[in-house]
Amino acid sequence: AVCESLLLEADDAPEILALEIVSALHAVHEQTDDKAGITTALPLFNSLLRSLRERSSLSAAGAHVQSPMPPVTDAEPQCGPLDDTARTRLLEAVLLLVLVPGSEEGDRLGKSIFLDFADVASASGRLQRQ
Repeated sequence: AVCESLLLEADDAPEILALEIVSALHAVHEQTDDKAGITTALPLFNSLLRSLRERSSLSAAGAHVQSPMPPVTDAEPQCGPLDDTARTRLLEAVLLLVLVPGSEEGDRLGKSIFLDFADVASASGRLQRQ
């Protein structure tokens, strides 16, 4: 449902919701080290990335405009201003999770983040370090 909602809303709300869900999955993985569980979620991450690509196409056509997400804390940002967007944070979280299983599918999804979202990846210090 979150993947489909990415195409329905013109603001950042669906990407922020997706970020919260992916972050929760990451927190669960940190506690359980459940690589098999992450592997079963790879098709969902693929669907999420597909919806983000479609949303990017809509943005390029002027249908959606993404605004920066305010920092969660008062701490100084460690990366550039584009790193504070919901999309950047979402792609960072997805990348971390898809690489966990060390599978071909996960590696393919990780590579697609750098290829399909090159503008975001090149502006994100955290994505560049991966």
